[in-house]
Amino acid sequence: MVNTGKNCKTLMLSKMKKILFFSFALHLLIIADLYSQSGWFWQNPLPQGNNLYGLKMFNANTGICFNSDNILRTENGGQDWRIIYTGFPTFNKSVSMVDNDIGYMLVDSVTLIKTINGGISWNFVYSGSNIKNSTLYFFSNSTGFAFRKLNNSLYSNAILKTTRGGTNWITVY
Repeated sequence: MVNTGKNCKTLMLSKMKKILFFSFALHLLIIADLYSQSGWFWQNPLPQGNNLYGLKMFNANTGICFNSDNILRTENGGQDWRIIYTGFPTFNKSVSMVDNDIGYMLVDSVTLIKTINGGISWNFVYSGSNIKNSTLYFFSNSTGFAFRKLNNSLYSNAILKTTRGGTNWITVY
């Protein structure tokens, strides 16, 4: 005589073990997948992969270049570049360096920031729609110009001037 109750229990136990094993294995796969990305870092090209928009070399060894998100600085003739974060909104629009230390940058299209240590740190100077999307040209710590295309037109432009280090602007053309 066959004991169907015992066989049924054995069969059920066997199925339960399989289900438990597969659910445990699935759980491990999910956890492994969740934590497998934590060790990733940017490798190539170093130190970043964004398009570069400008370069200013102060001498044969020291210089900065910038992209839409940050600034890169070299102190060994371009062999190595270090990323410098401005701490301001992205899209660096225009950079004008007066000398090795003093420079101005237009970020987020309307915010002017300034460095006094060669681009290592940056501080807020001014924000206003009158300098929106301008190209900066600073000739001294206090005097600079902003060339702005109005309405994305080639023929409708403005030239603004500051004599107070970018804290106020007047339209000169």
